[in-house]
This record gives sequence, structure tokens and C-alpha cells, in this order.
Amino acid sequence: EKYGIFSGQSLTMSNIPIAFASAMASAMIPSVAQLMAARDVKGAREKIGLAVKTTMVISIPCAVGLFVLAKPVISLLFTNKTAEELNLAAALLMTLSLSVIFYALSTLNSSILQGLGKVNTPIINAGISLVVQTVAAVLLLMFTRLDLYSIAIANTLYSGMMCVLNQWAVRRAVGYRQEIVKTFVIPAFASAFMGAAAWAIYEGLYMVTKSMRISVIPAIVIAAVVYATYGAVGSALGTGVGVLVALLFMAGVYALNRGMILRRVQRDRHEHVDSYGQIFKTITLVVTPFILSTAVYNLSSTVNNSIYTKWYPSLRNLDTVSIYEKYGIFSGQSLTMSNIPIAFASAMASAMIPSVAQLMAARDVKGAREKIGLAVKTTMVISIPCAVGLFVLAKPVISLLFTNKTAEELNLAAALLMTLSLSVIFYALSTLNSSILQGLGKVNTPIINAGISLVVQTVAAVLLLMFTRLDLYSIAIANTLYSGMMCVLNQWAVRRAVGYRQEIVKTFVIPAFASAFMGAAAWAIYEGLYMVTKSMRISVIPAIVIAAVVYFVMLILMRGITEQELRSFPKGYLLVKVAKKCRLLR
Repeated sequence: EKYGIFSGQSLTMSNIPIAFASAMASAMIPSVAQLMAARDVKGAREKIGLAVKTTMVISIPCAVGLFVLAKPVISLLFTNKTAEELNLAAALLMTLSLSVIFYALSTLNSSILQGLGKVNTPIINAGISLVVQTVAAVLLLMFTRLDLYSIAIANTLYSGMMCVLNQWAVRRAVGYRQEIVKTFVIPAFASAFMGAAAWAIYEGLYMVTKSMRISVIPAIVIAAVVYATYGAVGSALGTGVGVLVALLFMAGVYALNRGMILRRVQRDRHEHVDSYGQIFKTITLVVTPFILSTAVYNLSSTVNNSIYTKWYPSLRNLDTVSIYEKYGIFSGQSLTMSNIPIAFASAMASAMIPSVAQLMAARDVKGAREKIGLAVKTTMVISIPCAVGLFVLAKPVISLLFTNKTAEELNLAAALLMTLSLSVIFYALSTLNSSILQGLGKVNTPIINAGISLVVQTVAAVLLLMFTRLDLYSIAIANTLYSGMMCVLNQWAVRRAVGYRQEIVKTFVIPAFASAFMGAAAWAIYEGLYMVTKSMRISVIPAIVIAAVVYFVMLILMRGITEQELRSFPKGYLLVKVAKKCRLLR
């Protein structure tokens, strides 16, 4: 129940401002890649500096706002909470508020590194940060009484480590040093004034109205104006002042960079000059689809949460506490586990945007088709065995990563993970195709497809909950349906855009057969070891390792992957070397 509050409310709220950083990051990849391809290192540094400054100007006031107004903001968006639940969610959100800045900067720098061709560096940095986070969480839970706050602190530590490592990597890659005062110090001071204003206005209104929801909205709006007045740019808090904040942001960025812009104008020899209206329109058309896309993608879990925890209990007259406990297991364990393999597809998708954009700009449609085909095949070679592995070893994998669970909780989490396993393939392919469409200039198509899929998923979830006894499995099925719809619609859109047809046998059929052999081997090895050891955790690790080897061997024996394709994987040359020593490749 407590973890459900953490993941469903506090963590969700802290993630909202990061959507801007994700949009900025997605927009940065092709521009940095193009500048580096033209060997314009100075231009790349200026572009990176402006992006970091913009991100900090937005994320710092968001973090301060969430810290100062944590309780009323939680009350505004999540109704029907007891005082104890509200206080816990607010305290956790305050603990997480600093991670907003860290995640925003690390997300941006991760995409910059991908645009620079350093696609493996963010993965390595994430691995290091994950180890540090895990150790910190374990130590805090063992030697302190912080309880769930330990997880929030570990989450903030993870984002901080990612931020530092990615920033250092960008600095090494392009010899880039960020300007400090206008990027960090001034936004921090302006945010401090904004936070004080927000707190004073909220407290004053609350004394009169005795309503947190009525008091918090004027506080957010006025705080945003105060922040803009002190020379920074408005915050992303309060959708009602979004247009005003965007206008102030553009004016502020221009004012801060006016001298440099005028010098570049004097050196420019182009005859045609775009008007400010055209420039503003272009920026809006580029960034807005990325923001909307991120928002629509995140709406799926938000809608499912609302349907199951708010509407369903009233429909069936169920205990709200048990509903939240079960949904906490679904979102905190099963859904989290199913999302892990999708990280690979996200990395592949980010790397696809600049390459496809460059090929289409050069009118090399054939090259774009080949690049898309290879990316889809690589994604399927990874995601299909991951889905099979999660289905076959759902229970021991949950037991390995989430300890101190009752048998009932473990069985529920495992069954939900098995239900979600197919969505791993769908999400991986839809995420990849979404980025391909963005690289092709079809930035609105993924948003439309996500909206259609969201409507279908919502209707399916409501109907399943109303007319079946599937309970929480209805949400898992609806989630899988959402990913499947996204997959089909995005794949169809890519096919229409470039006349692209995916090769079927080596992309889907052979990986599926090899994964079937792998799944059988994993199940047999795990069951055999469990009969001897009586420990799921001891038995599952050898089963995973041997299953991976079986999949690798079967994939090569079935001619599902060539030596050239294998070399394109991270550390692929080592895989080729091992395959040749084992005489799997000639």
C-alpha cells in the first residue's frame, strides 16, 4: 500500500516536469549529430550549452515548486486520500524533488551523447548508477529507520550519479564547459523567490478558504509570474499559464544571448532571412509533438490507475486498501519488470532518429529502409527472448529482485508479469517505430496512434472490469492491448511513409523458434536445480545464463543472424570471436 502511494503518486508527480527534458533531449539528437557530422564542434558546444541552460531554467523552479507545494499539489490531483496517505505522499514528493533536476539534466546529456555517437556511454553510466542506488537502498533499509524514504533517497542518488557521469562524459567528448551563473545560479535564486512567494500566497489563501485545491492554483500562477519577473523563465507548474511562460522563455533566452546572436548575424552571408514568426512557428512545431507524445504515453498508466483504484472499487463495493495494495504490486513489481527489456528499444530508438533523418535528407530512401530493417531485426532479436524469459521464469525472477513477499503476493506478481510478457515485444517495436516516424518527419503520427490506442485500451479495461471477474488482470490485458495497437499502427505508418516491408523469417520466426528452445531449457534447468536446492534465487541465475547461451547457439544455427549483424551489437566482436571458436560461424 505504501509503495503504491510512492510509485502511483509521488514518483508520478516528480516525473511530470521531466517530460520537458525528454522532449528537449529528443529534439537535440538530430541537431547535435548533424553539427558533428559537419565537424562543427563549436556549433555543437553552443547548441549543447543552450539546451542545458533551457532545461535548468525549467527544471529548477519545478523542483522548488514541488518541494514547497507538495501537499496541496498531491491533494489537487489525487482525491479521496486520508490525511495519513496525503502526508506520506507529500513527504515522499519533497524527498524526490531534487531528482527532478538530476533526471532532467541526465536525460538531456544522455541524448547528447547518443547524438555524438557515444551510444554505449549512457548505458554504462546507468549501470554504475544502478549499482550505487541498489547498495544505498539496501544499506539505508538495513541500518536506518527511514523505511520508504530510503527508496526515495536511493532514487535521487541514482539520478544524481547519472547526471554527474553523463555531464562528465559530454565534457570529455566535445571539450564542453557549461556557463554556471546564468545556467544554475540565477535560476536557483529566482526559484527561491518564487518558492517563498508560492508558500506565502498558498498559506494566506488557505487561512481564508480552508481548501488546499482552491488555494494552490492561484499560488502556482502567481509564483510562475514571480519567477519570470526575476529574469529567468516561467516554470512548468500550472498549465493555465503555459502560453505566457513560453513567450517569456523565448524573450529571456534572446535577451541572454543577444550579443552572441548579433555577432553571428554580422558574419552571416545568407540573403534569405526568416522572420521571427517563422522561427517561432518552427520551434513550436518541432518541440510540441515530442511533449505531447511523452504525455500521451504516460497517460496509459495514469488512466489505468484511476480506473482500477477509483472507479472499480465503487463498482464492486470493494475495500480500497486491498485495491491499492494489489495495484502497488502490479505497478511496482510486474510492470517494472516488464519495462526493463524495453530500455534497449528506447536506446535503439534514440540512436535511430539522427541516422534516419540524415538518410532521408539525402533522399537515400533505400538506405533508410535498410537501416530501419536492421534496427527492427536487432530489436526483435533482443525483445522476443526477453518476453519468453519473463513468461517462463516470472516467479523466480520476481522472487530474486523483490524480497520479503508473501506467497500470495509473489504468485500475483508473477501471474501479472506473465500476462504482461507479450507487451515487451509490442512496446519495443512501437517505441522503435515511433522514433523512426519522428526521424522521417512524421512527428504527429505517433501521438495520433497513441491517442487511438489509449481510447481502445480504456474501453477494454472498463468492459473487462465490468463484465468479467479478471480483476487486476483486466488492467494487464488492457496494457498489452495498448502496446499491441501502438505496435500495429506505428508499423503501418512506417510502411506507408517509406514503402518499407519487413523481412519476416529472420526477424520474427527464427528468433521466436530459438526463444522457444531457450524457454524450454530455462524451465527445465530451473526446475531441476530447484528440486535440489529448494531456493528460487539460487536456481534462477544459472537458468538465465544457460538459457542465454542456448538462445545464442540456436539463433546462429538457424541462420537467424549474420556475422555482420552480430558485430553491430555492443561488444559484438567478442560474440563473433566466441561463435567462431565454437565453430558456430565460419
